[in-house]
Order: sequence, then structure tokens, then C-alpha cells
Amino acid sequence: MYDYDPDKVSVSRLRRSYELNDHEIAIVLAALWPHALFPLELWRKTHDLFWSGFANSVAVFYSVVIPEFPDSNAPKEKYFFAHLYAQDMENLFSMLASRIHVNALREGLRYIVSMTYENIEDVTFQDKMDALFEHLSIIEENNDYKFTQHLTKEKFIAFMEEKIFNIPASWYFFISKMYQDTVLVDTVAAIRHLYFLKIPFKKEVKGIPRSLVESIYKELAEEAARMVSNTVQPQEQTTAPRSTGSRKDIARINAARQVCEQLLEELLQERQAFENDKNTWKPRLLNHINGKTNWDTFINVAETRLGDKPHRAAAREVWKKVPAEYIHPGRMPE
Repeated sequence: MYDYDPDKVSVSRLRRSYELNDHEIAIVLAALWPHALFPLELWRKTHDLFWSGFANSVAVFYSVVIPEFPDSNAPKEKYFFAHLYAQDMENLFSMLASRIHVNALREGLRYIVSMTYENIEDVTFQDKMDALFEHLSIIEENNDYKFTQHLTKEKFIAFMEEKIFNIPASWYFFISKMYQDTVLVDTVAAIRHLYFLKIPFKKEVKGIPRSLVESIYKELAEEAARMVSNTVQPQEQTTAPRSTGSRKDIARINAARQVCEQLLEELLQERQAFENDKNTWKPRLLNHINGKTNWDTFINVAETRLGDKPHRAAAREVWKKVPAEYIHPGRMPE
């Protein structure tokens, strides 16, 4: 009956389909932010479908403040900090738990789980969910709280406080821990990026069928063929730096520029992963001590990718785009 946009897929299903580790997930999320990453969409729809109606009724009958769904201004946020969104969802969920009936709370979470995970064994916090709902149910039964029965305002306030004070905050930690799995990504954009990262597709999941992956790979191969064809066009002689005008020289310049632009994108994504969580970040282009890079590292990786020395002037043009605060002057620390 309920479903979200078929053009989007959860991080959990993307992880399973490509067998991604935490570091690879961080790289992908950084690359897709903000236009192809939807951190609150599934939670917002769940709130609208299952929770907000009951919360609004409570506000009317008992004159208590109900939690508003957290706002997001993603286009203005430079980086995606998953832990901040996770904390917002944990706070929202715990506040709703003290106000609305446990049945509504449970149904909403079941919906999130069904839209997030491919298989039931992927749900690692089921025991914590069950324990929370059981405890909430006991408190509600002891207070004779039902959907159709309206307590007095004084009794409801006392009942709400009983939920707050008798359930430790740690019982809600599983929300933050599962949050990243619930983030939605643009399916096509994610598959394209994983292709450029050379991470292979492993298995079909709901929302990522093999036919879709193969069609995207075919499009990317055609794009690459057109790009190679364009590198030998005479009109590019006027824009290529320090070119002799030969087709071989122009192709070398364009190949260097293309590889270095990809390295620049990877560097920016790695820097975001470094800033988000230094414990899970793994150094590739950035130094393990200060999270910075230098020209020697950049050009050496470019040479490895190309299998030959890159055109130096073309590489320097791209290097100029690296933010100054990410550059370590001179030799990198050991």
C-alpha cells in the first residue's frame, strides 16, 4: 500500500547490493550530497502516515507541546553530517514515544524497517525495538491508555512523565545506530558513482535490479567512447595547454585532465569522510596525520591511474582547484 519514490533506494539496500564497507558508504554519501541524497525523506513520510495524526490529537485533547518534524536546509549545508540527522530522529522518536500510543509508534517503525532492509537478518536491533515496545505497552496498560479513551489532562501528564522517567535514554540509541541505513539515495546517481569507483555490482536487491545496473553501465561506456572520440577533434587544439597541436599531444592533455578531475572529486569526498569520522576514514589521497595532501601525492596517483606520466600543465590546472586548507606545503609527515 505504501511505497516511496521508485527512483530512490535505501543505503542499506545499496550496501547489500555492492557489499560496501563503512568507508565506501561514506565516500558515496559525500559524493551524492546534497542533490542526490535524501536524509529525512523516509522518516518524514513515516511521520506523516503514522505519527503526526495521533500527535496532533494529543495536542488538542491535552494541550501538550508536540515535537515538530526537524527542518533541513540541505542545499546550504556544505557537508552531510549523518550523526546530526541521526540525533534529530532519535530525539523525535523518543518524544513521540512519550505522547502517542505504542501501536502507532510500532507501526511507523515497522514501515521504516520494511522500506530500509532487504532481509530480516539485516535488522540488527530487533531485540532492542521489541524490548522498548514491550516496556511502553506495560506502562500504557497500567494506565488504561487506549486510542478511544481520553484521560484527564492531569492523568495524561502524569502518564507521559512516567514514560519519560521510566525509560532510559539509552533505550532509544538504536535509532541513531540504524539511521544511516534509512537514508535514501538517487539510485542512478549512486550506481554511476560506484562504477567510477570501480566497485563491482554483486547482487540484485529491491530497487537495484541487474537490468538497471547493466543499462547504466552501457550508457557510461557509450559516454566514455564519445569522450575518447572528442579528444582527437581539431577544435580542441585552441583550449589545450602547451599543446604541439598533434592528436597524440591533445589526447594526452585530455586524459590527464580527466584523471585529475576525478582525483579532485575523490579528494574532496575523502576530506569529508575524514571530517565526519576519523575512526572509520581510511587514507588514500590524504595524509593519515593531518588529513591533507600535497602536489607530489596528487601527481603520483595520477601517474599510477594513467600508467604514464601525466601532462604536467594540464594536471597543474586541476591542482589549482584543490582548497588551500587541504594542502600540506612541502613534504608530507611520516
